[in-house]
Amino acid sequence: MSLDMVSLEILAEGGEEQERECAKKILPVRAKGNLLLCTLLLGNTMVNGANAPSSTSFQILALQLFSRSPKPGPQHSLLF
Repeated sequence: MSLDMVSLEILAEGGEEQERECAKKILPVRAKGNLLLCTLLLGNTMVNGANAPSSTSFQILALQLFSRSPKPGPQHSLLF
């Protein structure tokens, strides 16, 4: 993925056999580089958004489990 399009095309035409095969597989992906970048960024944003509620729930649970108070007070009544 670090090679530019010209280098990939050179490898696809005249490199060693394994390099030619790999370059031919990567060329279509690199040709649509903006689409690849947008797809990765949107996917990352969706995963981070989906993890936010579970992360918050885990933090609240961890605070309750490891707090020093012997009994949950009224401020913790929503979770019990």
